[in-house]
Amino acid sequence: MQGLEVRKELLEFGLLPIGLLLPGLDTLSAIIDLHLGLLASARRLDGREGIVDVGAVMHMLRLSSNLWRVLLDALEAVTAGPATFRQNDKPEAIAVDVHILSLFLVAQLYGKSAQRWDLSSAWPENIGMEMPSPRGSGVHQETAKHDTHRRLLAQQSILNFPSFLRRNIYALLCLAMDEAPPRASPLWTTAARTTSSSNPNPSKKGQEPKLWMTAAEVDRLGLFLKPEGSDINMNGAGNLGARASGISEWKKLSSWIPMYRGKQPGHVVSGEEIAAWLIANIADAPAAAEEPAESPEELEKSGHIRDLGKGTVVRGEDCFPGRHLLITDCKDACIYALAPLSLAKISSCTDCVIVVGAVAGVLHLEDSSRIHLVAACRRLYISSCYDCVLHLGTNRPPVFCGDNRFVQLAPYNTGYERLPLHLEIAGISRHNMWDQPSFLKSLRGSMDLDQAMHGGGSSAWKEGPERTGVDQIQAKKVLLPPDKLSPFTIPFRGGPGPLAGGAASGPSHGLQGRGSGGAAVNARQVSLPFALPSQYAEAMVKKLRKVAELQGSLGQAIVDTSNRRALQVAIQGYFKDWLFSSGRIRQVYDLAKLEQQALGEQTNSNSSSKSNAKPGRQ
Repeated sequence: MQGLEVRKELLEFGLLPIGLLLPGLDTLSAIIDLHLGLLASARRLDGREGIVDVGAVMHMLRLSSNLWRVLLDALEAVTAGPATFRQNDKPEAIAVDVHILSLFLVAQLYGKSAQRWDLSSAWPENIGMEMPSPRGSGVHQETAKHDTHRRLLAQQSILNFPSFLRRNIYALLCLAMDEAPPRASPLWTTAARTTSSSNPNPSKKGQEPKLWMTAAEVDRLGLFLKPEGSDINMNGAGNLGARASGISEWKKLSSWIPMYRGKQPGHVVSGEEIAAWLIANIADAPAAAEEPAESPEELEKSGHIRDLGKGTVVRGEDCFPGRHLLITDCKDACIYALAPLSLAKISSCTDCVIVVGAVAGVLHLEDSSRIHLVAACRRLYISSCYDCVLHLGTNRPPVFCGDNRFVQLAPYNTGYERLPLHLEIAGISRHNMWDQPSFLKSLRGSMDLDQAMHGGGSSAWKEGPERTGVDQIQAKKVLLPPDKLSPFTIPFRGGPGPLAGGAASGPSHGLQGRGSGGAAVNARQVSLPFALPSQYAEAMVKKLRKVAELQGSLGQAIVDTSNRRALQVAIQGYFKDWLFSSGRIRQVYDLAKLEQQALGEQTNSNSSSKSNAKPGRQ
């Protein structure tokens, strides 16, 4: 019988600094209290129970609309099934499934053990905010130990997640029920006992009520679990998977549980029987050393780019079967991921140029330094990053979590041939909120997981930390000055096949279009998908005008045959010096090597096709 495995993407892409967003939810008991409070105002909508209006949720969580969207975007991105409701195709959700929300908050509480958002754990004490950006200094070496420790915590959290689910299975089942037991019910006491006990079976007393669960209620645990070896599409990118890669749609968790097979939709099964089956069939996550080694071909198609040093990687539409991108532990690398994606994460990278096509859900950037990122996404989370420049096209305000140093935000500055299609598939509009960041900071430490799950701390709401929405003064400090904006060239089409569909068909500086203030931008081949603010458009026009004037002057000088040779030699010499001094010469060699490899593969493929096409003798 096929077992169940945890959905690693929930922990890899769905964790938020919950201690910053919701400081009062520091125990499982607090989540249960919140859940029962929300259920009291729940209603039935579209044939589903436990639906709560967004306004009521925001009121109980004490969240502003801006911070509520931060939480909601993460929830929608990693939920395997519908969790929210919209009206008349409007972009904002009007209601949320309280059961899915509560289970998601349990995952956030568990994930706190892998998050350290406080200042001292991320940065040495002698690195002050008032320092100028020490680009090229050894500050990143000071934080290397922190990065390694955080990666180990993240890996350990995935390994321990199955045992966490087994240990708390009764509490999770109670949270998934349409009608949860009253707070004073022995069922919640049973859930609490299994939380703090290694024995998963509750005490058997004749007078104790029993759990009875329908298939629809059990399906809510699909947030945590999936069949072993399956690849489940995210709700936030359901259309993305179907249109871009034909991935099979999400299959309900109850369809894998034998007690529900062939039964009517309203059939109920004892919660103890369900719990026993889940405990017996949730597989342990394999340790990193136990995972089978991936071949270069498998690694290329896995969507995971890791341990890349001094190299260039190009991935196109057919390189992400799960529509997830994970970039980890890369140094001094150039990475192009030109595809529509559901989720993306960049972690523990240094001195890299990274281009990400279009992310339908959330893009995480964490524990990284000196990153030049160009990306289009629905939402971006930035945590514990240092000295980075981020060129963004994002439909939601970027979120700074915890402590980040010398990170600058800039408007999107590029384009490639298939980017408009990728944006359409990912559902990203042309409305860009790159310059309206939100900031989440903690003024106190966080509680360990063991304390949180075993009753440490109060379940009552606490006074929140410093949680701001769009801080205009702070936002201005992180915006790239207009005169620093330059175009970025992507030399690939962004399609399937080698080199992401091959070289671009023409010049692609991504400069066609107009700024929001009407300033015309010098046109080339590909247009910018997001309008530039007027100041940036004007600054770009000035730069392009200077380049055009220089090209004209050089053209006139070359007409003079007596100076032509000397001028050409001087230009080539300075250009070579710049290539070597800037490190760009390696990228030129990398691209030439990749092109040769692609041509070789195409030649071999054509030869094989011709040989197979020859008619055989009967």
